[in-house]
Amino acid sequence: MSEIKALEIKLDKRFKRIDEQFEGVNKNIDDLTALMSNFANDVNVRFDRVEARLDRLEESHHRLLNTVDGFVKRIDDYETELAARDHKIERLERWIQQLAQNAKVELS
Repeated sequence: MSEIKALEIKLDKRFKRIDEQFEGVNKNIDDLTALMSNFANDVNVRFDRVEARLDRLEESHHRLLNTVDGFVKRIDDYETELAARDHKIERLERWIQQLAQNAKVELS
């Protein structure tokens, strides 16, 4: 066998080993790609669930704010009514005092 033929055989074996190693690397890359794809899908599913929960929480938050706003309005209206009533009572008390003074009646 000539030296060139022996070198050719030796190189063919080395290239075959290198090709086998690259096949292993390609398989690992394919496995990693599949793993990353599954991971990305899992992350998307979880984010979808989190977004759905946030949407429900946001709706609940808005309902709660509307309820609180309603209570605040009722309290404001009630305080306005109380102020008007207090003013009316003060006016009536002044009139009673004036009537009592004119009638010369002492109130206790």
